[in-house]
Amino acid sequence: MRLQTPLAALLIDIAVFKAYNDTLGHPEGDKCLVAVADVIRQVTSRAGDFAARYGGEEFIILIPGLDRASALAYAEMLRQACEARAVPHPSSPVAAVVTISVGAAASIPSEQTAPAARIAEADAALYRAKHEGRNRVC
Repeated sequence: MRLQTPLAALLIDIAVFKAYNDTLGHPEGDKCLVAVADVIRQVTSRAGDFAARYGGEEFIILIPGLDRASALAYAEMLRQACEARAVPHPSSPVAAVVTISVGAAASIPSEQTAPAARIAEADAALYRAKHEGRNRVC
């Protein structure tokens, strides 16, 4: 807020993760989470970037300095990197490999907009991505 630069929030969901766990078991599900987290770690490497597990099969990334267009491009790069990792997903109706859906939001923080608003916007975008067929960015 002090620098008046944008801050992006990305919410990431592993597509049909419950089916993955149900088919392959929780130990393999844990390995899948680690594989996706590793992709996120590799892509999210700038100082100031922050990535964390956001519950279950979801992750969040906060990236300072990215406007909306840049956040969408970054999210698409992340989606492609996860798909390219090619972790097999035998029970997915989306793809033969583990894929992610990403909701992105970005704005310049201000006194009038609570940080939770940016996360809520990213969450709504993630919901759209999942509703529109998964393995996509909104």
